[in-house]
Amino acid sequence: MGDYEAASRLIADHPVLIFYRGQPNNDARIVEAEAAVGVGFPSTYQRFLREYGTLGFGAEEFYGIRPAGAITDPSSYAVWLTLDLRNGGYLPKGMVVVGQDGMGGEYVLDLRKSVRGGECPVVWWHSGMSGPEDDLEVLGEDFGAFFKQEIERDIERRTNG
Repeated sequence: MGDYEAASRLIADHPVLIFYRGQPNNDARIVEAEAAVGVGFPSTYQRFLREYGTLGFGAEEFYGIRPAGAITDPSSYAVWLTLDLRNGGYLPKGMVVVGQDGMGGEYVLDLRKSVRGGECPVVWWHSGMSGPEDDLEVLGEDFGAFFKQEIERDIERRTNG
């Protein structure tokens, strides 16, 4: 079982921790989102968008897109926030925001660094402090690994205090 599948199984096993779940997106909607941000999404993130759309689980929020409305509307937070930060000069092209740490930092897909099979790492970015040439902290080797790690971490916090 891969990381993405393991995360999905954990979510299914702990439904009480889901505080919101978006709606699945079709391929055309994902292509629209990719065009809006100017990059293609890795397959694990595309799968997340197809299966969840967006997700709030425990204390974690995973940003995505909504299946209806303008793709740049704030309800499609991954696209809206990515474009907002880019327009302000705070986020380089080739990065897409998929979450925030609650302390001013963003979790971003770093599509400038493609790895196996078109995947890319999820890194920590701090708008206004991080720079495009910085050695950024890798939070997951790909979206699936990041997704699983964050789900496991939240379950652990709630289980062991």
